[in-house]
Amino acid sequence: MRARRIGARTLLPYWAFASQRFILRAHRAGLGVIVWGLDQPRRARRLVLNGVDGIVTNFPERVAQLRL
Repeated sequence: MRARRIGARTLLPYWAFASQRFILRAHRAGLGVIVWGLDQPRRARRLVLNGVDGIVTNFPERVAQLRL
């Protein structure tokens, strides 16, 4: 991944671009994935199950209550 070649350690895509494949490729390259703009608990749960490393949200209490 180009990000790794330029010294990045973490990718911060808008949540809708963080597919399971994207997350897997990033992790294989040794990169973390933290998504932003996600305020919907159901979608947050799916991303966590897909391996996302972090979520930036306007409603942390909603995401923190997820049953994983």
